[in-house]
Amino acid sequence: MSPRPEPIPLCAMAEQDPEIRRAVSQAINRVLDHGAYILGPELAVFEQEAAALCGCRYAVGVSSGSDALYCMLKAAGIGPGQEVVTTAYSFVATAEAIMRTGAAPVFADTRRGEFLPGADQVEQAITPATTAVLAVSLFGQEPHWETLADLCRRRGLKLLLDAAQSFGCGHLGEIRGEKPWLAAAVSFFPSKTLGALGDAGMVLTDAQELFEQAMALRIHGKNTQGHITLLGGNFRMDTLQAAALSAKLPYLAAHREMRRQVAASYATLMQELVPDLLPGIHPLAARPLQAQGRHGFSYFLLTLPRGRDEARAVLAREGIHTGLYYGRPLPYEQVFAPFARRPNKYPNAEESSAAALALPLFPALDLDRQQRVVATLARWWRQATS
Repeated sequence: MSPRPEPIPLCAMAEQDPEIRRAVSQAINRVLDHGAYILGPELAVFEQEAAALCGCRYAVGVSSGSDALYCMLKAAGIGPGQEVVTTAYSFVATAEAIMRTGAAPVFADTRRGEFLPGADQVEQAITPATTAVLAVSLFGQEPHWETLADLCRRRGLKLLLDAAQSFGCGHLGEIRGEKPWLAAAVSFFPSKTLGALGDAGMVLTDAQELFEQAMALRIHGKNTQGHITLLGGNFRMDTLQAAALSAKLPYLAAHREMRRQVAASYATLMQELVPDLLPGIHPLAARPLQAQGRHGFSYFLLTLPRGRDEARAVLAREGIHTGLYYGRPLPYEQVFAPFARRPNKYPNAEESSAAALALPLFPALDLDRQQRVVATLARWWRQATS
């Protein structure tokens, strides 16, 4: 019997550089020494560091990326009787946060060959009740900012960003100057580009009023004078998480570039071993992968022309872990069905849901393991097309 192949994880959160482990351990010990586990000094430090990195005036650390979305929307004045246009292809938290405010999500289909809506798709979903657009920086790929921002200006809409998967990339770390969006919500879930040791998130903005509202929302609606001015909740980021994130922050830029190198290596290997699948590389089939520039590659997505589930099973037998992002378009989920177009008209999102497969990607993924992933894909594809 041949030995089982060594597993290749989708995201190796345990494969941390020893230097980072030491830095995180030291940061945690400092918190243990002073004992200020809630709203301790490390939280303010990390908020200042994150705001500076992203070129924003304000940052509000919260308990998760999902709560960051909710706090951002509420602080922006989103609530009952309003509609927010967002993408039909995203994680459930995107539309869930809209519903938590009492507003209604309205879904725009994606562009064909992409995982993101364009301004045309968003405009088709706008109604008289629409007050905002919640764009999504999906898998680290930025939305079409120029056309989206122009659309929102023309229609008098607030433009907000779900940047759960793109902290440190594009307008959240690499581009200075005015932001095209009013506020952004990010996630520090352990598998993200900057991962905490559990759940954590953040709201980023240049708008002082939105910042003050978000600060109050995370502490049961309490303002700086100690008065309860609105209905909030317990959305604070733990001091331990802030300390760990602050310790890891200096390594973010290097890890971002390592992710990009892994993505480029995948593209080169596919060109050599399975060129037929190269056009399906995320994010945009119409552009070469190397031309994606500021893409953060929080995930590496491949859209297969057929046989996605079969390919996944073959990879699994070889110990190669993969992911499905996402199994169904959001308007096809029962909880969001009342807000879907009737009949459902999300063909591009549906196509992506049926074809997309996430391959292993993390900074420590070496070339040998990438070659094994692509070679296994190539063997499957040759058999599938013979």
